[in-house]
Amino acid sequence: MSEGTSPKLLGRLRHDPDRHVDIIVTVKGDPRHYESRLRAFNLEVKRTFTLTQKLALSGPARSVIALNNQSWVTKVEEDKPVQAVDELDF
Repeated sequence: MSEGTSPKLLGRLRHDPDRHVDIIVTVKGDPRHYESRLRAFNLEVKRTFTLTQKLALSGPARSVIALNNQSWVTKVEEDKPVQAVDELDF
């Protein structure tokens, strides 16, 4: 089981295993080597980040729970939108 995955996230995934989720997975080694394995988990590979050993994935929560138990997965986190601030009010 991945030590870097938040127990809170795992709890939400277990609560609704059929829910469609977007996640970022950190793996050991070159993430491109895991793309076919991830598809076998019924997860769509949306993007691969080779420098940071991460992949952006989409699929059912139950697949993410199973993925988290793989020895080559070091962390699972939610893929949340990033917002930039273009002006600061002081």
